[in-house]
Amino acid sequence: MSYARELANPWGVLLAGSSTAVAFAIQLPSALAVGVGVAVLLGRAWFAGLARSGSPGAEWVARADAAEQELTAVAADLPDGLLAEQVALLAGGVDAVVRTLRELAVYEKLAGELEIGVVGLENLVARVCELAAVDDPAFDDIIDLADRLDDIRAGVAHAASSSR
Repeated sequence: MSYARELANPWGVLLAGSSTAVAFAIQLPSALAVGVGVAVLLGRAWFAGLARSGSPGAEWVARADAAEQELTAVAADLPDGLLAEQVALLAGGVDAVVRTLRELAVYEKLAGELEIGVVGLENLVARVCELAAVDDPAFDDIIDLADRLDDIRAGVAHAASSSR
């Protein structure tokens, strides 16, 4: 997220407004109270920008981690059956893909491959959620999950091998 977006973030504006209100409440001069609010807004945007700028791929890695956590949560809620078994098998493969994506995140030139891998994982998790919502998912749809993961894994592995 850019600094301009951080400045427009509703939570930052709320925090700055609250700080200004407190400054007025303790009877600081008007200019100083407004200055407190501006300083809080700018400081929050600056610190938020620092937190997000660890590496070029930090946001993609965070999204991959979130996709893995969502898959784990969905897997825990599935009733026993073929879909639950298939999702349990996927969990190990997804973990391996996320580890490889973390390794790719340090290579700026591979940002596109990192993005493709993360979006692929997110789509896989979305497909699992869709199948979990269906009363009786088709066998082919369930088996297709492993093929999707294999495609993601192959793409990520290719990107990792090209980075070496």
